[in-house]
Amino acid sequence: MSELALEQYAAIGKLTLSFNHLEVAFELYTGYVLMTPEFQIGAALASEGMFRQKADRFSKLLTMIAECHPALLQRTKGINELIKQAKRLSEERNRYVHSFLVHDTITNTPQLKKGADHVPCDFNKIMNMAGHADVLAVNVHFQCGVLLSELESERNKKPPAPAI
Repeated sequence: MSELALEQYAAIGKLTLSFNHLEVAFELYTGYVLMTPEFQIGAALASEGMFRQKADRFSKLLTMIAECHPALLQRTKGINELIKQAKRLSEERNRYVHSFLVHDTITNTPQLKKGADHVPCDFNKIMNMAGHADVLAVNVHFQCGVLLSELESERNKKPPAPAI
């Protein structure tokens, strides 16, 4: 069976690890925003599901935070935009990390396939996606760090309105 070049394997590995940073950020800040006295409780909820489910859960939580604390609307909208970008990028990422390797007998080369689709294993494109994911992760961490500080201030000002 044919093999990809080592740099192609490395690029796919880098892409996978870069997305793990985003996924961990969604888990981490879901737990922090929930502010349960026992962090493990929030972390247990946050760790359930796949990348998109974690992103959607965190986005929904941010939307609810903004509803309870309107002063945080712009911050939560900014983070939700980062989450949308991550979800769009994850669709492209999935083409690589959920592909399988086959040998194309016509071209006599290794090929990645996802379902019936051929997935070109372009080293530069994969590394660019990994870099984009890294930048998104840094921005999510920064924006969420600021949000946590702002959220604490808002929570100390007044209790949120009771749920009906």
